[in-house]
Amino acid sequence: MNTLLKFITTFLLLTVTTGLAISQDNPTHIRIITFHEAIMLGLNNSYSLEIQNEKIRQSQLLQKKALASLLPQITAQGTYTRYEKDAEIRLPDLSSLEITNEYPYIKFSKYNTYIIQKENSFGALVNLNMPIVNIPAHLTYKNSKDSIRISELNKESQKSELIYNIALSYLNAIGIKKSMRIIKNSIELSRSHLKIVETKLKNGEANELSLIKANLDLERANNDLEKARKAYNIALESLSLLLNTNNDFDIEENVILDYDIKEDVDALYQKALRNRIDLLILKENHKMIEREINITKSKFLPTLNLNATYRYSDMTSFLEDETQWFIMLSANLNLYDGGLRYIELKEKNSKLRENTLLMQQLVESIKSQIKQSLEEISMCKKSVTSLEKQLELAKMSYELSLKSYNVGIIPQSDLIDSEIAVTTAEILLEKERNDCAINYIKLLKNTGEINLLTMGK
Repeated sequence: MNTLLKFITTFLLLTVTTGLAISQDNPTHIRIITFHEAIMLGLNNSYSLEIQNEKIRQSQLLQKKALASLLPQITAQGTYTRYEKDAEIRLPDLSSLEITNEYPYIKFSKYNTYIIQKENSFGALVNLNMPIVNIPAHLTYKNSKDSIRISELNKESQKSELIYNIALSYLNAIGIKKSMRIIKNSIELSRSHLKIVETKLKNGEANELSLIKANLDLERANNDLEKARKAYNIALESLSLLLNTNNDFDIEENVILDYDIKEDVDALYQKALRNRIDLLILKENHKMIEREINITKSKFLPTLNLNATYRYSDMTSFLEDETQWFIMLSANLNLYDGGLRYIELKEKNSKLRENTLLMQQLVESIKSQIKQSLEEISMCKKSVTSLEKQLELAKMSYELSLKSYNVGIIPQSDLIDSEIAVTTAEILLEKERNDCAINYIKLLKNTGEINLLTMGK
């Protein structure tokens, strides 16, 4: 029985210990977010995109408001009036006219009493007002349609900028994470060297100075790892702000981006002219300003309005008619407004010239941006190839140095230098590869294709 209890106790302890070890090595509670998932999460949680959605709704409401100014306006009014008493008037009955011999030679023998104002009076009025010819209002309505398009483009611009920032932040975190992995490998090598030195020291094959150098090398690697961890935590915090999430997460280390560009500068330039949202916004804004100029010019023209009124009153007129209606056409022409229209024309023309200059400046800079991105990618590829060769040579040098050190041909300092050379080459290589991906992201932004990243490309 005691043997059985000891067996169960030992089994439970081993199970718990193994479970704790697995949970520490692989913290399953932290979600790994892929590059594509990070972009989609940031877009779904973005406050700035929600703000842009509200701006689109506001533009749509402004369009409806502009349309309302072209539609008939109908108003209705009901009245009730209480007077002190009925107001009456007495008028002679023409049928009772008599001729007399005395001045004024006529008289009326009968008078009729008419109520011209009741003590309690009710009435109603319905009025219809509709523009027949109003060119400024028609052009304003057309402009409101373009404002919706600009609001939608502003949202796309905000979306592209967010994707770009998330991509750069993610790649920056990847670069630090890879450096941490390389430094951890360097620590393992330093610990191995330390054990070798300690063994040699016991055997009398090394001195205290060698032990101090080995400890210094290990301490340096541990310090580098601590710095990298702090930088990595800061990078994750910056990324979490862009993703607008408070949940703990980690990132995947390997992101594959195909930055083998097959198109030349001219093809990419034409693609950018079609896709760049900032350029499309300027083009739409150009159309709006031109229409605003036409709106101001149309204010010199007359407007024609239709007004129809229907009136009811319980107080009859002498014609005994309780209802009245009339239709009126009115033409309005603004003869003088203090020069306001001329000032508006000058202001709008100035805005048009400004927008034209902005478009020219952007168009000329796009080609330069694309050329620069292509040159950076080309240089980056060459650096990667060179660093791969350097890393291969550094590893060969380290292996030879380790063998030479073990047989006592070279001092420990040369071995440490070889180890540092390998670590440095690895870090530089991963950094350069990461820079290639960043330069590719910049090229996508310059050609207006940054949204391709939302499709996992």
